[in-house]
Amino acid sequence: MLRALAVYQRQYGYPPALRELGRLVGLHSPSTVSHYLATLKDKGYVRRAPRLPRAVAVVRLPDVAEAFQAAAPAAAGGDALR
Repeated sequence: MLRALAVYQRQYGYPPALRELGRLVGLHSPSTVSHYLATLKDKGYVRRAPRLPRAVAVVRLPDVAEAFQAAAPAAAGGDALR
């Protein structure tokens, strides 16, 4: 999701709406997208402005070690944002 957000923002110059971001990553529920974004915010990867549409900014991308740790649970069937 973080990569899709960064690519979209770089391509269009503004972040996607929740539904657009959901479509990009294969999620149907905006509340699920919002939950993932909240997790990314808690981990310091994105910044969000409350009550503003498209108000999501990528603050930083994970380094190689962080990306590997995030991918390991997903490969085992776990939550990749844990």
